[in-house]
Amino acid sequence: MICPNPKCGRIVSPFDEKCQHCGTPLESNPVKDYEKKAGQIIKDAESRAEDIKEQIRSGFKDNVSSQRPLWKGHDTTGTLGATRDIEKLRLENIPEIIRQRKKDQLRSWQISYLLEMMNLVFSNPNIFENPAYSEKANRILPNRIIEFDNLEVNGHACLLTEEEIEETKGRFLYEISIYEGYLNFTYAVAATMIDIPGKLGIYDPLLLKSVILKHKEQKANFSMDDLIAVLPEKQEIVGIGPNASAAMFQCIAHELGHICYDHVFSRRRYDFRTSVTNIEMEHHADGFARIIIDRSAFREQLWKGYIQYQIASAALTYYQPEVDLYEPQTHPLRIDRLKEAIKRFQPLATKYKIDEKWAEDTVNKIHEWLS
Repeated sequence: MICPNPKCGRIVSPFDEKCQHCGTPLESNPVKDYEKKAGQIIKDAESRAEDIKEQIRSGFKDNVSSQRPLWKGHDTTGTLGATRDIEKLRLENIPEIIRQRKKDQLRSWQISYLLEMMNLVFSNPNIFENPAYSEKANRILPNRIIEFDNLEVNGHACLLTEEEIEETKGRFLYEISIYEGYLNFTYAVAATMIDIPGKLGIYDPLLLKSVILKHKEQKANFSMDDLIAVLPEKQEIVGIGPNASAAMFQCIAHELGHICYDHVFSRRRYDFRTSVTNIEMEHHADGFARIIIDRSAFREQLWKGYIQYQIASAALTYYQPEVDLYEPQTHPLRIDRLKEAIKRFQPLATKYKIDEKWAEDTVNKIHEWLS
């Protein structure tokens, strides 16, 4: 572009507002107009991104009055009754729309963190340095890790059926499923944790109480709606993912232990086995998970989160033993599993000043204020 000042006439950038040589204002042109339009598009996109981030930070709490109009071009104050009714219906649906958005976002994070933990477990030295374990890990069906709509706070490992093995042309032999109820409960427990530098961390007692009561109310199930119900409105839901990951890691490692130790038979997992045998298998799978944690690059963080989760889990047994009627038949008691997690990581337990007596006192204290 040439400067319009005849006395200057130099080549100037079409994007400049004025000539950099003589200061003469430069006329509008298509290139400059496009730059302005593109700049505005970028600003609008950044503004929308900030709006979304703010909604995430505030737990998607929608304040209609403080935002710009959601719909434009409608006279909601005039005589257009039909339009006004439509607008009213839309406004009434906002809470459900926001709620669904929050559920979708939470589920997306759950899946993302769970897959990260699954990859971290399967890439552990205890797996890839042992050919027998790595061979079995490679034969786990990869697309069934989450069992949606199963709201039990649990998970399982099992053999595929003959038909399923045939469908995969013999490529896969096992399945690990983590139930959605387990993910939701894990997130809820993680949300109650208060991180304190240099300490194991404590629970927000009121929030933990609401989580356990909701678990009791739903008879050991925990839905996404239950999770949202107990989360504070302004809970940083992004931040609870890493805390919840420790329990997810342990659960995947535990189920992988069942596979590596040849504990899996069929989908009817506990048939034809004695209670003692089942409990021994659970102890062995827990031991396998502890080895995986011990050989992880994030050993301390995983152990710390696992202990915190086990405290809340053990409190369930104390508070509502009727929910765990099946556990003494097939699993070690949760308080015993908590004690083992402390005993087997003695240096870390000493560092955080906890022992088996501390575990009992902590769970009993939770039980007292729940009663």
